Amino acid sequence: PFEPPPRKLDFLHMRFEVTLSEDDMQARRMHGVVTYWIRPKFESPLAPGSESVTRIELDAVDLDIESVEQAGPRALPEWHARRPPPIEWPGSEAEPAARGLVFRPAEYRADGNRLAIELDRPCAPEQGVWVRIRYLAENPRTGLHFVRPDADHPERPSIVYTNAEPIQARYWLPCRDWPDARWASDVLLTVPAGYTGISVGEPVGDPVASPASDDPRAAATRTFHWHQSYPIDPHLLGFAVGKFIELRFPPARALSPENTNATKQPDVFAYVQPGAVEAARFSLRRVPEMIAYFAELTGTAYPFPRYAHVTIPNHFHGGMEHAGFSMIAPTKLTRGDRGHVLEETGQYNYIAHMLAHEWFAGILTNRNLREAWLNEGFGTYLHQLWRIRADSHDAFIADMQSRTRRIRRGGRGAPIMNPGLRMPARVYSFGGGKIYWKGAWVLHMLRHQLGDKAFWSAVRTYLATHRRRGNVTTADLRRAFEEASGSDLERFFEQWIYRSGVPELNIKYAWDAERRTAVVQIAQKQDIDEDNPAFEFPLDLYFCNRAHDRLETVAVNSASHTFEFKFDQPPAVFCVDPNAGLLAALRQHKPAALWRNQVRQGPTALVRERAVRKLQSTKDTAAIELLREALFDESEYRGVRQAAAGALPSIADEETCLAALLDLARSGIDDARLRSTVVRLLGDFESSPKAYAAVLRHSGNDEHIRVQAAALTALGRFAEDVRTEAAVRAAAAAALPGNSRYVRRPAVELLGEIGTPGALETLLPAMQSHDRDSLFMMQRLVPLLVDWAEPSPPERARVETYLLMLLSDARPAVRALAAEGLGRVGEAATIDRLSGLAESDGDGTVRRRAQAAIEAIRERDAQEPR
Repeated sequence: PFEPPPRKLDFLHMRFEVTLSEDDMQARRMHGVVTYWIRPKFESPLAPGSESVTRIELDAVDLDIESVEQAGPRALPEWHARRPPPIEWPGSEAEPAARGLVFRPAEYRADGNRLAIELDRPCAPEQGVWVRIRYLAENPRTGLHFVRPDADHPERPSIVYTNAEPIQARYWLPCRDWPDARWASDVLLTVPAGYTGISVGEPVGDPVASPASDDPRAAATRTFHWHQSYPIDPHLLGFAVGKFIELRFPPARALSPENTNATKQPDVFAYVQPGAVEAARFSLRRVPEMIAYFAELTGTAYPFPRYAHVTIPNHFHGGMEHAGFSMIAPTKLTRGDRGHVLEETGQYNYIAHMLAHEWFAGILTNRNLREAWLNEGFGTYLHQLWRIRADSHDAFIADMQSRTRRIRRGGRGAPIMNPGLRMPARVYSFGGGKIYWKGAWVLHMLRHQLGDKAFWSAVRTYLATHRRRGNVTTADLRRAFEEASGSDLERFFEQWIYRSGVPELNIKYAWDAERRTAVVQIAQKQDIDEDNPAFEFPLDLYFCNRAHDRLETVAVNSASHTFEFKFDQPPAVFCVDPNAGLLAALRQHKPAALWRNQVRQGPTALVRERAVRKLQSTKDTAAIELLREALFDESEYRGVRQAAAGALPSIADEETCLAALLDLARSGIDDARLRSTVVRLLGDFESSPKAYAAVLRHSGNDEHIRVQAAALTALGRFAEDVRTEAAVRAAAAAALPGNSRYVRRPAVELLGEIGTPGALETLLPAMQSHDRDSLFMMQRLVPLLVDWAEPSPPERARVETYLLMLLSDARPAVRALAAEGLGRVGEAATIDRLSGLAESDGDGTVRRRAQAAIEAIRERDAQEPR
């Protein structure tokens, strides 16, 4: 299922016509017409086609084929006959070649998976043939998605969008649905007036409105024409139809003006729903800069004339790349510090990652599906490298290092190139996303071992060498790195791509005073046998003595080694792999004094943080002042300061630790991540009024959402005799509709722990005046209101009024929630309203909940004294 069947044809061009009406969107169907210009597969300049072709086979799953026609064969233009399809397809060439065509019916057979077209005459070498297929896609299993409003989500916009990865284009388009086929295209989307159609390439002219019609039943339409001259494989095909607002972003200035690849900047757009405009402007503001950065890194210009994002509510994956545009769920976008999600949630894993695929999927793509790591490894590594520019090099290294535990957990199973998989979609999910994160680490290790110059030279060669055919294998990548570096990388690729596991290293350091020698013993502790020999890799060892640095790189190639290094004096610092150049588990054994020295003198933030965590695990009380010093060092990387803050409670006494955290909180911390760590840790001092006051100060809406959420969570941990009504007011204010979703959840959880009727004074009026809230929040807030109100008749009446209003909500789940609440706080007068729901509501759950509420009210009335 991973290998494409033998390909006998070159696809020169595709004209894809889509028609969608409002009724089609409601019924989940699409009308399509696709016309391919095809020729026998080009083999060499001397033999353009290997043999004549009489049959064309396409993937077409569950598509209702209405008709198939053919035109030709006819001789290809002289300029085209004796060479492969051009990389840059001039927009004017496809149409002249098709002039004068007369289509005639063709015999075909469709079995629900494949469409076989029998040509009425052979298509010889140096000839081309056209086939036109009319079909209907209705209720597709996957690939073609219809987003529609419903009773639970009446505000949801109507959107139709496609997905083709890994091999899902076949569910909405008859095509050769494998990555080894690429073609230029024209896509024409005819959609209802008011809708916009977005597809690959660039728009051709303005949308064409439907001609006036005397038939009042004929709905007005617009046709959007998109031309893609650069051949792409099916996974990058796609379209989206919806009601969008167009945003445009100014191009970025080149990072290095002399780099012509980075100066060639495309137009950058976004197509968004009205409610997502502010978040899109903020979250996508750096996309032009990302394009320039990736072009400079790869030494290769962005390949398409424009780039855009299209927001797709309820996108099944959160986002997906296409040629020249990417789809992204609005929930991945934010307005900034007061937005609904953390900015990095979307910036790295979605926005930067999908953009990177314009090179590694757009210019080149894997030849077969088992080698998807070639796309995803580069996509992940480039989005990680964006952290260097958007944040810092320390942030890049820290995040790469944070992924090692997940990779190790999945690494004990199958390798990146997993021969045991049986379903293509599993390539993207097995082993904890191995093709993404281990793939990125493979590239990172190559860069570390070969150096930046050789690494990026190899990337440029890799992109340029295979650009014409567009399909690559791991062997192609290896060859590019070997040529650039002059190294034999067979062992490297064998152990990191084709085998499982990662090195588990036990490293012991000792100083031999008599011989003035540092002795380093390295043992590989993972399972080693005939099928899984010891890993081979270079390992960096860092020594520092009297401010003199010494970096030694040793070759590890067996189960155990002993390395010796001469020094005049014992090193004050010894650490392993300071620049995170090796994917491995490290267990280091050395004197406590060296760990303490490493906190202050370690060459990188990574090893300084490792030292802090080691001191925490050993509870080294001699390091208290050292940790306090790191905590207050404003020039130190935040990860080290966060680790120091977390280590103090394990080592120092409560008074010392609390004093340090309060001092830091009072000093003002610019970094929101560190600030949130301090606030979270203060919540552990549950009996301290001072800690409570400090946390409370950070619970207001003026804080970064990361910090406010940490404060709201911490407030719930304080003892009742310390906590004041101010905590309830802070939680109630943060839980208000319209606030950031990121802080509303901990606010509601806090109210559930400490809530009192006083919170109703803030929360209930706001909920009554707000048009609607998310179902997620309603399911948490309504039970809280009912809990507060149940013991008090006046408050019961207020909540009852609110719940009666919710009985008219369009969402069945909300009506069921309201009915359940009324069963606890409703009076006898509400029974008539509930009876109407119990008898005639269209949702069975609502009917059952309403009936149960009626019975509960009657039972309560029978028991309560009058």
